[in-house]
Amino acid sequence: MLFRSEDAAYAPYRTTINGQRIAMSTANGVVAAYRVKLDEVRVGNVTLNNVDGVVHPDTAMPVVLLGMSFLNRMEMTRDGETMTLKKRY
Repeated sequence: MLFRSEDAAYAPYRTTINGQRIAMSTANGVVAAYRVKLDEVRVGNVTLNNVDGVVHPDTAMPVVLLGMSFLNRMEMTRDGETMTLKKRY
């Protein structure tokens, strides 16, 4: 999962204390970010625990991105324009 440092202010941890500082390559060059462990992530009626995430300083990013640390734990099915996610484990 990738989300902005602005959004991290609403999370129950401080990335500068508990997050591991990493370097990320972006279209605008290399930026500092923080790797964190999210105790709980809820999307709709699905809840996952202990999900890896990255807090990125880019305030222009309008959404939180679900990454493979979340999606690998889901079963995905598609019917036309509808994608359904179900918790695998």
